[in-house]
Amino acid sequence: MKWHIIKTLPVFFEASLEGIKPFEIRKNDRGYEVGDFVRLREFDGGKLTGREIVGEITYLTDYEQKEDYIVFGYERVALVNVMGMPDNLKKERLKNIATNILYQFFLCFRAYGFNTREEHETTVSFLKSYQICDLLHNLPKMINFEIFNEKEIKELIQLLITALEEFGSEKNVMNRAIIEFRRELKDMLNEINELI
Repeated sequence: MKWHIIKTLPVFFEASLEGIKPFEIRKNDRGYEVGDFVRLREFDGGKLTGREIVGEITYLTDYEQKEDYIVFGYERVALVNVMGMPDNLKKERLKNIATNILYQFFLCFRAYGFNTREEHETTVSFLKSYQICDLLHNLPKMINFEIFNEKEIKELIQLLITALEEFGSEKNVMNRAIIEFRRELKDMLNEINELI
């Protein structure tokens, strides 16, 4: 199960909100699967409005679609308005972000590979050189004790984005997993900026 954060224009968001459009037509560049969750964020062309729909993907097909495009149906599970968000919801969002960072980090480096000692040592030195180890180490504590430091999470995300860009170009491994992780991190950074 993965989380996908996607933007949608107000005209489509309203139709989804009213329940007459419980589907999305999207480029399948994120590996959508049945059982994944999507967060449809209303985007007015210049900025996010703060309104979101959270849904679980229940159906997926590429029948009669352009190449690399799919249609997925989803069941709405929540509506969110980020503006004026209560503290308990804010805490839940931060918990989701922290959990997602760990999950995406694991996926990214599993895809890169720990097949050889050299790959393992390269990854460890990458983490140490950007002072990422301590920040990553703190995430499980934040999740377990539900004490979240928004600025620390934001710092970690910014460090990871910078480090992944340099690591990918230096090692010539700008593979799909690294590109996907960077995109997810940028989405999370936008979300953190809304919450702070």
